[in-house]
Amino acid sequence: MLTQADISAEVEGQTVTSRFRDTVRELPDRVALRAKDGDGWVEYTYADYADSACKVAAGLGAAGLQKGDRVVLMMRNIPEFHWTDMGVLLAGGTPISIYNSSAPDQVQYLVSHCGATVAIVEDEEFLGRIQEVWDQLPDLKTVFVLHTPESGLPDGVSDWDELTDHDPVDLDEAAEICAPEDLLTLIYTSGTTGPPKGVMLSHHNITWLSGSYDHVPQPSRSGMRLVSYLPMAHIAERAVSYYMATLLGQEVTTCPDPKLLAEYLPECRPQLFFAVPRVWEKLYGGIQSALAADPERKQKFDEAVAVGDQVRKLRESRQEIPAELQETYDFVDAVAFSNVKALIGLDQCEIAVTGAAPIPPEIINFFSNIGIPLSSVYGLSETTGPITWTHEDRRTSTVGPAIPGCQVILGEDGEVLGKGGNIFLGYYNDPERTAEVMDDEGWFHTGDIGEFDDDGQLRIVDRKKELIITAGGKNISCKPRSGTEGTQPRWASLRDR
Repeated sequence: MLTQADISAEVEGQTVTSRFRDTVRELPDRVALRAKDGDGWVEYTYADYADSACKVAAGLGAAGLQKGDRVVLMMRNIPEFHWTDMGVLLAGGTPISIYNSSAPDQVQYLVSHCGATVAIVEDEEFLGRIQEVWDQLPDLKTVFVLHTPESGLPDGVSDWDELTDHDPVDLDEAAEICAPEDLLTLIYTSGTTGPPKGVMLSHHNITWLSGSYDHVPQPSRSGMRLVSYLPMAHIAERAVSYYMATLLGQEVTTCPDPKLLAEYLPECRPQLFFAVPRVWEKLYGGIQSALAADPERKQKFDEAVAVGDQVRKLRESRQEIPAELQETYDFVDAVAFSNVKALIGLDQCEIAVTGAAPIPPEIINFFSNIGIPLSSVYGLSETTGPITWTHEDRRTSTVGPAIPGCQVILGEDGEVLGKGGNIFLGYYNDPERTAEVMDDEGWFHTGDIGEFDDDGQLRIVDRKKELIITAGGKNISCKPRSGTEGTQPRWASLRDR
């Protein structure tokens, strides 16, 4: 069994910047990023990506950025985000994304809390939120804006050319500016239990997670197509479509507005697709609405789904699928499922993942039944994303076993505890709240209550704070049951604490 130390040895000395350099060296002409350009697409290779990132690094250096300085970004899912964030790293800084929905007072708190000296924003809308609170941000010295406002640049704000119109830094040299233990980014939690906490992630956290993934049985992820559409301030999107995509030389189609996802998917046809349950529910609803227009067709499709359900149940119970049933499934897949999967753009999807909230069992079962290999992942910002996940042995009621090299156990009260190279460095400038979740033996306390099945797969059944302990020592949930108890984890998530 792989240990944390085994994977640490495999990724020793690696950083996100050194792995980025390695990808560029190996795959300079591979498409890295795509974006809509009118009715067509514009594509950028890894060589293009590196050139732009190195220009940003040069511009930040010219602006006086020092190693370790914080840089906040407010940008949508566009190619410029990727090479700007990477450019900050190549300049030795720490990039921090802010949710684009953040109000000015939230911006003020986050920028002030992390002590950012530079802000990089996409447009006038985001710039306005910075300007509204700038007088309350004594550390913020420099602001760059991608799209110059029609009214011109306000005092103290620089345009994009001032950031990027520089000779690029040398990639080989810049890639060595960071060390594995250096702070890579801060992921701010939602603040549901007080002010948002800055989750400190290191370069090692990401490279270790990548090393762990290498040992999870799954299709080869190198070069896979995926679409980036969720906020980059969230650990799931940041890990999947930015860090891992860069380390693995994947092709990322950037979608600046999640509302456009349904339009993008058929054109992107991702091979790897992560989505929150709400997205899967919308895709399911769209399919059902289209089928409802033709009752006869819907009846036949439902009969085909019933065949898929038989196959799924046998697979989950590890039973052999009879040849006749497999033959029937292959037929309905060809005549029914393939058309539906192509319609929603997931006909080439090899890895499908749901997380960030519980997903109704009927939704995850439906997509599995029609041949989209949907699995649940469980983790938090503090665990750099997943601590449990499986692709091959997918089950409706669990979120998989511990990822390779990560230890996951249950405390005396059933709380899920984790230990591995993916566990965060702590909360930024908050040792007290760090001590609340990290014990003296290095175990991270998730706050979730779980149970393992006989095969070591985890099921999340409650939140610790929602349990009442009776005088007899029994744990009772004070949260109403949903009616699906025992068939679906209550928290199948990559969530904020």
